[in-house]
Order: sequence, then structure tokens, then C-alpha cells
Amino acid sequence: MDLPGAAREKLKPVPAAALTVVLLKRGLRNVVIRGVEKINAQAPRPVGPAVAVCPGDAMVGDNDVVTIPAAMSQEVANVALVQTALEDFEERMRAGQSISGPYAPGDGASAEFAAWRQKEGR
Repeated sequence: MDLPGAAREKLKPVPAAALTVVLLKRGLRNVVIRGVEKINAQAPRPVGPAVAVCPGDAMVGDNDVVTIPAAMSQEVANVALVQTALEDFEERMRAGQSISGPYAPGDGASAEFAAWRQKEGR
């Protein structure tokens, strides 16, 4: 089982932290490995509890590594891509641009966000 190409492309720009939030909202826990560091050659090999990673599951990594179940990869990719696009769009407000109603945005802000996403290809 392979990860659909559309999901793969959508997941590439999304930070592992954002994916973790999307998965937590869907009731999944223990999907992230944090603080992975190189281990000294003389250090004992770490051994600990494990969770199943199945064929077709997506592994996405930056500073952390997140496992996304295969059956959820497309949905998680869609939600996470929009979530991170909205966060980037909100940065415009922090930079001083006024947008009326960013949380539960009004028609004007929703239309502006849609136009921005179209322009940015997101």
C-alpha cells in the first residue's frame, strides 16, 4: 500500500506539530516522537515500548516524527494544509493588515482568505 501522491504533496509543507494537533483532534495519541538526537557510539542502545506502524502509514518528520495511519492520510493532509495556510494568512494580521473577523471569519475575510490561498497555490 502506497501513500497517495496528492496526500504526499499536501503533507510536505506541513510541520509535524500541526499534524499532531490534527491527529489529537481525531482521538489519536502516541503518534509523535520528539527530541530525537544522535546517540553516542558508547551509549547503550535505547529500548522502550512500541506502537504499530503498518504498511501504508505516512511518516512525516522535521524536528519531530509523526505517524499518520494510512486510512486517514488524505483527510489529515487536507485539514492540516488548510490549517497551516490559515495560520500563515493570520500572520498578515500580526504584520498590521486588518482583516475583519478572523475567527469565524465574515464573508469578506473568508473571500480574502480563499483568494490568498488560490494565489499562493495552497
